[in-house]
Amino acid sequence: MCHRITQLIVLATCVVLWGSANILAQESPNPVEKAPEQQAPTETPAETPAEAPAAAPAEASAEKPAENPPAAPAEAPAEKPAEAPTEAPAEAPAEKPAETPAAAAPAAAQAATEAPAKSYDTFEMKSAPMEINVDADATLWSEELTPIRLSVKQWSVLRVESVVAHGQRVKKGDIIVSFEMEDYNERVQDARLEMELAKLNYQKAKFQQAATLATAKMDAEVSRRKREEALDRWTFTKENDYELTRKTHQATFEDAEFALESQKTELSQLEKMYEADELVEETEELVLRRQRRAVQAAELAFERAKAKYEWNTTRAYDRFIRGEKEKLDRELVAIDLEVAIIDPNLKILEISEKQAEIAFRKAQKKFDELLADAAILQYRAPCDGVVIYGAFENGAWEGLTKWKSLLKKGGVLQANAWAMTIVNPSKMTLSLSIPEREFSKIQSGATGFFVPNAYPEAELRAKITNIADIPDGERYLAWASVEADASLKLFPGMRGKTTFAAIRKSNALLVPPSAIGRDDDMCRYVYILDKETKKPVRRNVKVGLKYNENFEILDGLEAGMSVLKNYKDAE
Repeated sequence: MCHRITQLIVLATCVVLWGSANILAQESPNPVEKAPEQQAPTETPAETPAEAPAAAPAEASAEKPAENPPAAPAEAPAEKPAEAPTEAPAEAPAEKPAETPAAAAPAAAQAATEAPAKSYDTFEMKSAPMEINVDADATLWSEELTPIRLSVKQWSVLRVESVVAHGQRVKKGDIIVSFEMEDYNERVQDARLEMELAKLNYQKAKFQQAATLATAKMDAEVSRRKREEALDRWTFTKENDYELTRKTHQATFEDAEFALESQKTELSQLEKMYEADELVEETEELVLRRQRRAVQAAELAFERAKAKYEWNTTRAYDRFIRGEKEKLDRELVAIDLEVAIIDPNLKILEISEKQAEIAFRKAQKKFDELLADAAILQYRAPCDGVVIYGAFENGAWEGLTKWKSLLKKGGVLQANAWAMTIVNPSKMTLSLSIPEREFSKIQSGATGFFVPNAYPEAELRAKITNIADIPDGERYLAWASVEADASLKLFPGMRGKTTFAAIRKSNALLVPPSAIGRDDDMCRYVYILDKETKKPVRRNVKVGLKYNENFEILDGLEAGMSVLKNYKDAE
């Protein structure tokens, strides 16, 4: 029964919150009308304790008061008729059940409003100091580090005559290593003669080129005249020679024809004369035979002259012209060749002159290099400092053992080798190896200290002077100045640790990692507690560096805000 009453109270509360008092008054008869269909009116009152106050009339409560003891509001209808006898008795009981739940509703709503709000574990944003240091491995370098290279030009190997000891201090100009010079003077003399001979060849080539250049213009003019003469002959031959030859053959043909006619005429006259018996018979026969023979010869000469004439007037002309043209072309080709080879000959002489000049320059360079090698064969210190065998590379001394075995009397060295280094130990600098994860925190000008491995109790002041923009593997190279301590025996190549003050802030906003969430768009956020509603409100934030297990907030929060310690409490 209590459960039923609670349900009615909740129902009434909802009705009040919606502001529907009139609607509740209109709908109240419906449960009364439907009550007989749902349950017997009085036979089983115990089964419907909750429905009776809401659905049954007031007389149900009057008839069986003992069966409904919890319904205290039912007493009001019993008093109502006495107070208002003029009103219909049925109206009071009908209104009273509706007033009873409505009266209880505000109390329930007030109870629900006054229910305690959910509490959140928060902290107040406060400005706090943030101090971040960067540690890096360091190597001591010298600001004055002078590698000694045995740079000779005309020698492949060098044999040591004398050398200073490893670690010996020298002054500028001191001989630090000297080499044997047995055949040096002889090689210098040979180089001088070779240079002089090359110089003479160069001068000869220059003279030859100048002479050829002077005659080349005359040769070109001669070739030009020869070409003009050949073309003139060809023009004359084409226009005159053949015509004269044709006329000659025509004249020969005509002479032969005339001779034939003459012989035939003479024979005819003889025959006529002999017919008149003017001569004896023997003479007649002899003369006629001779004349007939002459006619035959004339006929043969005529045929020959005719054939030549016809040949020259029909076929010989083209062959003649073609033959003469071929002669002209051959002559012109020869002339053009004479002209064409003038420039190549000049180029050849020019190249020969260049070659002679190069040979001379090489010989001169060889001679000069031999003279310069004399200074290397007795090498003098270019500056003050300490001589160290080997080379200082990548922060370490390389080749110390090798050069100790070679830099001694009789030792043979390869030319152009980096044999030793002169170091000024009083001017030191630091080479730093900064981890990639620390690169964004450090910058030029940061101050700190250097602790050499050889002196773990010492802290030498240091200051970063330069940082490389491009990483070297997984680290960035940097350089730093360091304050030397005269009481410490520091030397290039010594290693140690450095610590630099990277970031210093007095008003950083820090939050724990549990307070920061990340959404599907990978944006970071926190929840702050609203001062009025006491409810969490999301705030997108920009996160900076991590410091003491907390994260710096660069944007999105301000000092004084209440932030949830765990963003999941609000979700």
